[in-house]
Amino acid sequence: MVAVLGMFMKIVEDYALLETGIRVFYRCVVPEKIFHTLIIGSHGLTAHSGIYIPIAEEFARHGFGFCMHDQRGHGRTAGENDKGYVDDFQYYVEDIKAFSDYAR
Repeated sequence: MVAVLGMFMKIVEDYALLETGIRVFYRCVVPEKIFHTLIIGSHGLTAHSGIYIPIAEEFARHGFGFCMHDQRGHGRTAGENDKGYVDDFQYYVEDIKAFSDYAR
């Protein structure tokens, strides 16, 4: 889904299949104009990407793109039986790297 936020930015919400083999939900808020810097965010253990929309909007107002995925076990990436769970914390690191590659 793509939505326009005000006159100068848009939000993209979608799913991506990462190189790590997991399908993650992500959000990006980007300026309508061309931008050269993309910030990749990472939420905490009790959060999801949606709570960072106000911060992402502020970055976009200043000409930066901001993207964040819901990590394994969180937000819309979580399955019904794995909310808040991950087999190994190293998966978070690998997924962030893979999402960064995807977002670029």
